[in-house]
Amino acid sequence: MRLSMCLIKECPSIFPTNARKLVLDSNSITCLEKNRFIASRLTELEEISINDCEIETIKIRAFSGLTKLALLSMCGNKLRKIKQRTFKKMNRLAYLVFVDNIIEHLEVDIISRLISLKLFYLTIKKIAGCPSRLVLRIAQS
Repeated sequence: MRLSMCLIKECPSIFPTNARKLVLDSNSITCLEKNRFIASRLTELEEISINDCEIETIKIRAFSGLTKLALLSMCGNKLRKIKQRTFKKMNRLAYLVFVDNIIEHLEVDIISRLISLKLFYLTIKKIAGCPSRLVLRIAQS
């Protein structure tokens, strides 16, 4: 389902429940709220693209219930921090792309439980905190 450039300010709540791909690029979504996708019954999603949406905050459990998600792209947003447990129970997540954000802090277990992760693509302009275990995990991938 493609909803790019629709002037959307929050993740919509009405979708076909069998949607596999969701593209919300170039909207005005500033925050991904807790349980947003599961509340919309989007548990079958395999790909999400939320690029260039001015997202500043991802609430814990925003991606709750997305156990089939394999690709998450959130490029060109205003994210400063990715919190612990943001990707909890997302065992199929293979591609995680956060290019062109303003991330300054990554917490310890950001990717430690992502057993299928093949690519974690992140550009960093300035970072104050990056746990050594994260660096080690990236180097081993």
